[in-house]
Amino acid sequence: MAICRRVFLASAGAAMLAPTQVLAQSASTGAARALVATFSYFDMPGNHLPNTLADGRLMTQTLQRLGFNAVTAIEDGTARAALTRIGAFVDELRSGELGLVYFACHGIQVADENLVVLPGGEAFLSLRSLIDALRARTDTVIVLLDACRNNPFQEVPEEAQVSRALGRSMAGGARDSFVTLDLNEVTAGDMSRAGTALRPFSLQGSGVKIVFATDPNNVALDGATPASVNSPFAQSLSRRLLERRSLDDVISMTTGDVIQATDGQQSPWSQGSIDRPIFLAGMPRQRNPSRPRFQVPG
Repeated sequence: MAICRRVFLASAGAAMLAPTQVLAQSASTGAARALVATFSYFDMPGNHLPNTLADGRLMTQTLQRLGFNAVTAIEDGTARAALTRIGAFVDELRSGELGLVYFACHGIQVADENLVVLPGGEAFLSLRSLIDALRARTDTVIVLLDACRNNPFQEVPEEAQVSRALGRSMAGGARDSFVTLDLNEVTAGDMSRAGTALRPFSLQGSGVKIVFATDPNNVALDGATPASVNSPFAQSLSRRLLERRSLDDVISMTTGDVIQATDGQQSPWSQGSIDRPIFLAGMPRQRNPSRPRFQVPG
């Protein structure tokens, strides 16, 4: 029985947190910083994800082997602490640096808005708001989201019960709305909430590549089998990143690996573009570099 990285039902007062906005920069030097954030929800019975911390440690080791200048690792803690460290990571990005973010966590998608569920289950981080902040700091951004992209707050169709049985059942029932909270409104003694309408997620221009562990409105597995230590996405991604491949090739190979490992239940999906090839492990060694590795016959 596969374990599903499903989202859970948070309390009715749940909040969506957004990182602060920062000044625009440009990227050209080749330096790289990474943020690896993993939430296991260990203190929330029925919603605990056993593999996320191992996924984060695997990704941290992988990025360190790739020579990233700095890798910031966040494991569990509180929503406030996680958000503070995410904001600090954004602030530390400099012009010319590649910024990479990896999340292993519960995730949801509502009205095309992708949300990361922060520790405690009472706050959400908008992926759109995070990307806006990263793009304002540097023009080369990679976001890797190992989380579900379904809406657990709507009724689950009867034909989807098999999918639910493959993983963790959702806790709770449906909800009608979200309450959002901007980081600027949070102080040490104030967690008041301000309502903000969700808006569709879209990317314009280049400079950002987002790789989701699964396609829209679908779920991501926490492990391909009950004995799995890592999610199928993290396991493949960490291996492919260390190969001498372009980022686009890494994404393609990871997609194929995950589809095979999950018998087609899960298919990674990407969005956005970067206007030049990215080779995190170095250029591929080819005897004849001028010969394309794939071409249409003719």
